[in-house]
Amino acid sequence: MASISEPDGPQVYPRRSDPWFTDGNIVLETEGTQFKVYQGILAANSSIFGDLFNIGQGDAEHVVENCYVVQLSDKAEDLRIVLHSLHDCTMYDHVGMDKKIPVNVLIAYLRLGRKYDIAHLSEIAMSKLDLEYPTTLEARRRIIASSSIPWPRFIDIDRTKREHFLMVNIIREHDIHKYLPCAMLVCAAANPNDPREEKTWSLFSPNPAVNNDERYLSTIDHFACMRGQKIIGQLLFDDTFSWMKSSDCPCSTPQCAEFKSSLLSRYVSPINIGWAFATWDPKWECKLCPECITLCTNCTNQGAQKVWNQLPSIFGLPAWDELASA
Repeated sequence: MASISEPDGPQVYPRRSDPWFTDGNIVLETEGTQFKVYQGILAANSSIFGDLFNIGQGDAEHVVENCYVVQLSDKAEDLRIVLHSLHDCTMYDHVGMDKKIPVNVLIAYLRLGRKYDIAHLSEIAMSKLDLEYPTTLEARRRIIASSSIPWPRFIDIDRTKREHFLMVNIIREHDIHKYLPCAMLVCAAANPNDPREEKTWSLFSPNPAVNNDERYLSTIDHFACMRGQKIIGQLLFDDTFSWMKSSDCPCSTPQCAEFKSSLLSRYVSPINIGWAFATWDPKWECKLCPECITLCTNCTNQGAQKVWNQLPSIFGLPAWDELASA
């Protein structure tokens, strides 16, 4: 006599999450989480949702509070953020150009903005990436000069949570590789000799061989950042600040030589590879002769541009123009 199999355990029902409007007319479900919202608002903001609703009204056998349920495959947190943004205009208060956008909001806008053709959300995310990870040296200098806020300036990236590594992975996920050189530069900028660099979130902390956590770099990117740090550190003094140790200057004034030597010792330890893209500092002119000022200014600016031009290849990436057209 055949036995009747018992269920493995109690049935698990989807949980309800905000936004959940009592008078909503469509329920979206993903990862066991449901949201009750307005079909018209979704269709007005997304051609994909509009087409989806025109094709059918969801699962006819699955109805919640007289609303059809549409099954999606997105991350529940991403969907929650996007639905809140579409149904509550005050959500945009945190994405103004003078404010930092939270990392999780930027990721949700990128993922679902692109997937569901919600143009204004994906445009917000891309505009923040443009500012945080500039693709020209001129743009980088302009942003730094116009802001008194230290990095990060436009995306609320928390290094202690390894979110600078997460951004590299998100950029790769969406194939917007033009942002990779600066994103990887941020990761490579960590200094192993700086006591402020915690082992748990530094580039030099253990990087598991197998780890699905998006906050860890891939092995290839991890080694590229470590290699890039060494290369840029060398180029800093071979190009941008080469005048600090150069004997090619025709000036024979002892004061100039002594000042250059003192500057060199100041910048050697600890090395900040961001200095490789520095502009000439007028404060240096007080102890240099006019001839040295002209020569060293040109050397700094030309050297910084040279290093910038090499930045993608330093991290094993195509040239800037190829990245921009990809």
